[in-house]
Amino acid sequence: PDVQDEQTEVLEPEGAAAPTPATTLRISGRSNKGQPPERYVAMKAKTVQQRVVMHSGGAVQIPKTWRDVLLHPESANFKAAMVEEKNSIFEMGVLEPVSDYNKKPIPTMVVYDVKVKADGGFDRYKARIVVKGYAQRVGIDFDDTWAPVSKLESVRSFLATAATRNWTAFLNAELTEEIYIRLPEEVDGGTQVYRLRKALYGLKQASRAWYEKLKDMMTSLGWTASDADPAFFWRETTAAGYEGVCCHVDDMLIGSTVLANVIELKQQLGSMVEIKDLGVASYYLAMEVQQRSDKLLLTQQKYISEILERFQVPQFEKKHTPMDTRQLSAEDGDLLDDQSTAKYREMTGCLMYVCRGTRPDIAYSVGVLARYMKQPRTLHLKAAMDILKYLAATKLMGIEYGGQRDTFVGYSDSDLGGCRDDSRSTTGFAFMLNGGAVSWRSRLQPTIADSSCEAEFMAAAEAIKEALWFKKLLPNLGVIDEDEAVMIMCDNESAEAVLRSPRINEVSKHISRKWNFAKESVALNEVKIEHV
Repeated sequence: PDVQDEQTEVLEPEGAAAPTPATTLRISGRSNKGQPPERYVAMKAKTVQQRVVMHSGGAVQIPKTWRDVLLHPESANFKAAMVEEKNSIFEMGVLEPVSDYNKKPIPTMVVYDVKVKADGGFDRYKARIVVKGYAQRVGIDFDDTWAPVSKLESVRSFLATAATRNWTAFLNAELTEEIYIRLPEEVDGGTQVYRLRKALYGLKQASRAWYEKLKDMMTSLGWTASDADPAFFWRETTAAGYEGVCCHVDDMLIGSTVLANVIELKQQLGSMVEIKDLGVASYYLAMEVQQRSDKLLLTQQKYISEILERFQVPQFEKKHTPMDTRQLSAEDGDLLDDQSTAKYREMTGCLMYVCRGTRPDIAYSVGVLARYMKQPRTLHLKAAMDILKYLAATKLMGIEYGGQRDTFVGYSDSDLGGCRDDSRSTTGFAFMLNGGAVSWRSRLQPTIADSSCEAEFMAAAEAIKEALWFKKLLPNLGVIDEDEAVMIMCDNESAEAVLRSPRINEVSKHISRKWNFAKESVALNEVKIEHV
């Protein structure tokens, strides 16, 4: 509501040359003056509450502070985990006590957790001493922070190619910056200052420092970082052929047809850094890895179960399709309040990770939800809940690789003007390797297509971009040769003709030049277009 401004007269001392004009002060009329918006209060209340980790043996409340640890029923176990972490970082030479230092020490804290196995069973109590990275200053405490991690497409291609998989998790890296820290009071009294000699959790440059260390180690052992994915290392040997290592920060998947080579690499790495061997791969990046003789199944059962519980999806309400055929629009239903909007965004984010991991069948549906993140409405929230109900009915589904050796093929498709809001079309493509999908995408096209030919042409062009990336990755796995054309299947003869023809005709003369690289790729025999 409008509030009439009050005016305050400013008095001048005696003897002033001239009076000062009155200053107008605006007084707020908000009823909640001095209080944060409701959405932030709800968010804060949610974040400060203690987290509970569920496992097959029960539930454990995770302490956030040392006081919580002292009052916790499992206090002795969390204390033991903290002592183990303290001993570990000193044994690894991470910290060096100093008495003379020229920089302000960065504070640290202890983060407690419970590790749960892939099958939901209890594993162990954990404690990690982490640096409060937000206290670091750019240009003083750190410079570069970016570090590569394996693309999910690389991980799936890696798993689809190799038969035997072991993986190892470790953390150890040298630091180039001069950084000082002070440990929490419960660890050493909080008075001693240490210089960091190796990367510690929480540092902004920790991941980059680790990657540089890892790359140096792998290169010295005869491995090469892939041009397509710097976090994927490969080599070719006489006995084993192509071998690969996929890295995601401090988790590694090692694959070879010769088990002795895997063991040798672990021993070589173990002589340089402290490593932990977790044996045959069964759980990686929230994906279950189930090996069945000559086949491998990727699922996300545990993660799906967690988000179903998080959003309280009724187990008896299941759907067998992810989304109704009726298209959503920006005007469907009433606008959501702040709390429901936050819930919708959380749902969409969780669904997006499931989609990116192992479920291409929900790619289109999740893509539709993502269009309305700014102002979601009631029907959009219902659609998100419907996808969760579909996952509840199909959470055992995943991607199976095997049975078809080194067969790689792509598929592209598009609708025409399917978006009710602006009549844009949706691109869809998928690439299959050894019987299972390794890459897929469903994305709204950037411009409006005036024919199915144009829409299919743009979809094929997006697929060709992905194919050109795979042409750099797959030779490192020994799947295809560098000069071998990637086959892409298309179901529109007009679009196929435009891709194959160098001519500009009435159908294609207006298409943006940025898409014409696709025609060049076909002409250079980098990709091969086939009709399906």
